Order: sequence, then structure tokens, then C-alpha cells
Amino acid sequence: MRKRKQLGKEEFVPVIICVIIERDNERSVREILLQERWKPRESKKYLGILEIPGGKIDKGEEIEETVKREVYEETGLVVNILSNSFQKQDCYFFDNKTLAYSFQPFTCVQVLNEQNYIGLFVICRVKNGTLRETEEERNHRWVSISELEDLLKENISSLSIRNNWIYKTIYNKHAKR
Repeated sequence: MRKRKQLGKEEFVPVIICVIIERDNERSVREILLQERWKPRESKKYLGILEIPGGKIDKGEEIEETVKREVYEETGLVVNILSNSFQKQDCYFFDNKTLAYSFQPFTCVQVLNEQNYIGLFVICRVKNGTLRETEEERNHRWVSISELEDLLKENISSLSIRNNWIYKTIYNKHAKR
């Protein structure tokens, strides 16, 4: 039996939430929120890279709670999760402390700083709040799907947009609507 290679500092692969926040602007054009990563103590390599809001699920936290907490912490916005992006299939209660459910989100696996992550994608719409910069995120901006396509073309061979394939997926999903 071969020995497993451990990547990064975590014993288990962390699960993260990746939140695609949509809105229709005043011209009824669908837009996606991007933000600039600013975590100098945590990941200098990725400073200034465009990304979507998200983060790790805290121990004992439900996914919906994580989505709302991470979005608020990083943007100041309160969001509603779109039902078609996060569908609970079955829910099981084993006792007063154990809950298990299956659901159907868009998922990804990535390696960042030699650490594996599993990402669950959820699509949301803004309920209320005002965009604000934080210690970890800044320069928030709304981009249309066509602007997103232009960003992808401009940055196809660089790291200025983190996880280029994620944005391609977002673009392809919305271009078909």
C-alpha cells in the first residue's frame, strides 16, 4: 500500500465556498462582482488578483451560513442564494447533533500554495447593503459578461485573474441564458 503524500499544512482537504454574485444593472445587463485579493500576510503571490468572494466553511457551519457570512465580511453585501444554484436533494437527521444532506452545486478542486481545496459554487443576488473594501479585499467592481470575456482574453496567460477556468465557466453559463 502506497503512502499518501500530504500537501500543505491541513490534514484534510478544506472545503471552500465560491460565490458568484449577480445583478442586473440599470440597463438590465447582467453583471458579476469581482474583487481584488489583498491578503499580504497570507498569500503574497496572489496580491491584486481578481477573484469572486468566498472562503472556508467554519466547523459546524451550514453552507448557507458560510455564503452569507463570507459575502458580508468581504463586501458588506447581504445576498439571497438562488435556488437553482444550490439544490438540497435529501436531508437526514440521525440524532439531535447529526445532520447530513446531499445537494447539487457546481464544484471545483484547486491547489493553492501547495494546499488542495474543494470549492462549492453558489450563485447569489444582492438583497441589500453597500459595497465596501476590507482588509482582505478591495477594488470591487461589477463586470458584464462581455467585459468578463475581454478580461479572459487579455489575461489568458497570466495570473492576473485567478482561476481563469472559473471565469470561463461563469462566462459560458451566462452566455447561454
